[in-house]
Amino acid sequence: MKILLAGSDNEWRGFLAQSLADQDHKVLEAATGESAWMTFRIQTPRVVITERALGESDGLELCRRIRGQKDTKYTYIIILTSEDGKVKYLDAMNAGADDVLAKPCEVMDIVLRLRVAERLLHLKTKVNQLEGLLPICSYCKRIRDDHEEWQPVDRFVKYRSDASFSHGVCPDCYHEHIVPQLQLLAREKSTPER
Repeated sequence: MKILLAGSDNEWRGFLAQSLADQDHKVLEAATGESAWMTFRIQTPRVVITERALGESDGLELCRRIRGQKDTKYTYIIILTSEDGKVKYLDAMNAGADDVLAKPCEVMDIVLRLRVAERLLHLKTKVNQLEGLLPICSYCKRIRDDHEEWQPVDRFVKYRSDASFSHGVCPDCYHEHIVPQLQLLAREKSTPER
């Protein structure tokens, strides 16, 4: 799994990166919040492990920025903090963290959290695939909505997005439906009236 590890303590970050690489993870490292953000945007890791304190910024801000991204797959975020108190944990959760660990922590604690992250990310991918399936009638092409009602595709899309339809005819339908109608009309016009 691709993991972004953000921490200002080079020695600790290097040790943890090597430990996770030994577990067959691809580990990306960042020493500051800004470099972590840039690395995230370029590399799109599935897991981010960040210290709460990241020099000029903090892990909570990194977490908020990641959660603000709408065009990326879900990222599992673990925040490591040396601060005590439930309020600090709540701050991390409110920023969008999936898990919070108190520092110092054992590498095995992080490895166990990564197993949970793998399971959750796998399930999240499956849910997204299932949500992407639309129940559509194979005859009339109407779609069943959340209230078990069947409605035309254009109405279904209209209420769920800003998309609009420009009506047209695809080449296959043009040849199958329009051309025969035009030929019939042409024959009717060319037939003399009696």
